[in-house]
Amino acid sequence: PPEFVAASDGNPVVGLPNIEFHITGAERYEATYTAFTTPGTYQVLIYARDNLGNTSAPKVTTVTAVNPLARRALIVAGGSVSGTAWKSVEKNARGAYDALRFQGYHENDIYYLSPIYTSGVDALATSGNVQWAIESWAASHTQDFTVYLVGPGVSGAFSLSGGQTITAAQFDGWLDTLQASLPGRLTVVYDANYSGAFLSALRAPAGKQRITMTSAAASQTACF
Repeated sequence: PPEFVAASDGNPVVGLPNIEFHITGAERYEATYTAFTTPGTYQVLIYARDNLGNTSAPKVTTVTAVNPLARRALIVAGGSVSGTAWKSVEKNARGAYDALRFQGYHENDIYYLSPIYTSGVDALATSGNVQWAIESWAASHTQDFTVYLVGPGVSGAFSLSGGQTITAAQFDGWLDTLQASLPGRLTVVYDANYSGAFLSALRAPAGKQRITMTSAAASQTACF
């Protein structure tokens, strides 16, 4: 990747993406790779490996990505800073931000909402800002989109600061609007009490892919 920095000399290079080519005809192998999401020049190594693991010397080539669609993510830290779970909520939200940056997400491709402004936070966690981030910000120049909600929840609703909430039906409607134009995958991670109550409401529209994960069943509290 263009921004990849190798480890110090003597350490193996690990964690880089790879893809397998499949035979499509006489002496022809093909593969499709959709993660050229950072503008710039990628160095690509192509090699052959047999069933015994014998590997050829690589053929080195490059691929240049010009104005590619981006992987983007929305992080929402809910609840109040005076709440009993706030320290855990903030820690999890910050951990998600750091994990995305480690995976190669540019800071401009992460929209971070919180009840307070700290490093990396873009705006306050209000219902209007969440809706705007999903329906407008993510709708422009985005390939795949991930949403992480973390904070207090009640059955069928996610709690924000100032007493605001987002219902499962509202959230699903915003996601459906986005997926009408999103070319790639939508992933939702909901980390809150009773978060499993959202699962039945967050079904993807026909022909679209949506992965939804929750940290608790509909009748369970989350472990922060």
